[in-house]
Amino acid sequence: MISLASVILLYLSSVATSAQNNPSSNDEPAQPVFSETFADPGFVRDPKTNYFWAFSTSEQNVNVQVALSTDNFNTFAFQKGMDALPHTGNWTASNPQVWAPDVVHVDNLRSPFDGLKNEPGYVMYYSARSSQNSNLHCVGTAYSRQPQGPYEASVKPLVCPLDQGGAIDPNGFRDPATGKQYVLYKVDGSAIGSGGLCGNSVVNPNQKPTPIRIQEVNHADGATLIGDYVEIANAISPEDVACVEAPSLLSIPNKNALNGYTYILFFSSGCYSDPSYDVKYATSMTGILHGAVNTNGPAVSHYGRAPAPLLATGDYGLVAPGGLYAGPGGVNAIWHSTNTSLPGLVRQLHKARLNVNGITVTLV
Repeated sequence: MISLASVILLYLSSVATSAQNNPSSNDEPAQPVFSETFADPGFVRDPKTNYFWAFSTSEQNVNVQVALSTDNFNTFAFQKGMDALPHTGNWTASNPQVWAPDVVHVDNLRSPFDGLKNEPGYVMYYSARSSQNSNLHCVGTAYSRQPQGPYEASVKPLVCPLDQGGAIDPNGFRDPATGKQYVLYKVDGSAIGSGGLCGNSVVNPNQKPTPIRIQEVNHADGATLIGDYVEIANAISPEDVACVEAPSLLSIPNKNALNGYTYILFFSSGCYSDPSYDVKYATSMTGILHGAVNTNGPAVSHYGRAPAPLLATGDYGLVAPGGLYAGPGGVNAIWHSTNTSLPGLVRQLHKARLNVNGITVTLV
């Protein structure tokens, strides 16, 4: 059995390696975008205005917080009191505690709330507490014809594996190689963890799995499941400490890749509430499912991990950076980091530009 001391030493080593491998030409990643809490962020671009709308985990009775950039991602203004999802759906608990919303633009959206018109629109994926078990979250969908909402929630969740701990951290993704639409999410074994670091240590022999899954959905409604899910990543002992979570999938054109694209899976590992939390990434040059195989269970596809985290505590003076979201095109990224100078768990928004060179990602 690996000792706690070994885990800490490995973590500190990874922090040092990350700092050495992530140079930046400016200090933008170090500066919070604004002072308000804005955890587990995501964003979408409005093609009509070229504005960027960002969304985050619930805070102060607002289910989905909102921020707006009108200057091509250079600055964001927090939209105080604005709620993109005022009603979370009848399937959610009375205190839904919405986490990690993600919005995708659909060219010909067939929303169930407006006569199934084939018009441009937006699908929001989010996780919320289930009315069947308010200790656990499930992933739901909501619809709007405008990026900022308000969004109208579907009557039932999209995925809800309560027997495995529920599901959180959804990420919508359209594969440019095939036009297929997917949703990634974390199976939240952490919520039913069996003890150790963060309540679900990877060195605990009874650790509950926290796989990241990818599920194809209908491209028109973003919510009709197609086929079975594939497990695309899982926690590694001891380096991931307690889990992998917060997936964000990005595709970059690459003429040397099998179908013309390199796929980059960003994810977080460690404990979200302490300095072990980080941002890692893994890559595939052989398609979105990376040659997934089925061996008496769910199909499994593991991308090739980068040798060091993209972001870890100590990089740019950050503490517990996590929840990185990379937008389509691979230029802009946002994430949160903990401000330890403030009382409580205050996770603020940060942003930077990405540079992808082959299978290596850096901040610029």
